[in-house]
Amino acid sequence: MNSPSRHATIWRDGIACLYFTPLFGRLAPKAFARAVIAVYVTAFLSQLLISPAVMLRLGLAPFALVQATAIWAWFCLHAKRLRDADRPLSPAVAIAVLYALGMITC
Repeated sequence: MNSPSRHATIWRDGIACLYFTPLFGRLAPKAFARAVIAVYVTAFLSQLLISPAVMLRLGLAPFALVQATAIWAWFCLHAKRLRDADRPLSPAVAIAVLYALGMITC
């Protein structure tokens, strides 16, 4: 009996595939909207990680990690929708790079 492992199923069909694999799977408009809202809320709430209390205890690393994860998830979601529409991925790449550079310079 050759059943896929739980790990393989999560990456192929689950939330990990949705947020972290830009070249696999399709994404319906409603699912895209829900996922992007989750990414935007996460990125917004990550601002709490640069509060003085958190910065004193943990430094900038938690904020940088959440921002990097949010940027990658944002790119993956937009890459899927662009690919579904037979459009090039270059606009999503450019915006993600500019956002990342903005996080580095702030």
